[in-house]
Amino acid sequence: MPFAAYLEESRQLAGGDVGMVAAPADWLASHGANYWAGPDSLPLWLPPGHEGFATRSSAAARAAGLRTRPWTDTLRDTLADERRRGLNRERKAGMSPETERRILAEYQAANVQ
Repeated sequence: MPFAAYLEESRQLAGGDVGMVAAPADWLASHGANYWAGPDSLPLWLPPGHEGFATRSSAAARAAGLRTRPWTDTLRDTLADERRRGLNRERKAGMSPETERRILAEYQAANVQ
């Protein structure tokens, strides 16, 4: 699954009015975005050299009779759970809304044409 397609499906599920901004990894890291997990992290964003991290074969699970659910179902159900639990709740991982707003404003200010 191309990551761009994953992000676009996520955007559509969120209502389609969610903007996306692509910023260089080194810029993000130098402005307070953290890799992978923990406070102010971007889930699914791995540091350089970790390509393929957590890649696993599902052959054994399939052989045992399990099936892979459609990734779009996982996105939909995850968003529903996030909304149910509260989008602005305090978290142990992920970027806080405040940090996201600050980084976005800094990036936009630095890239005004």
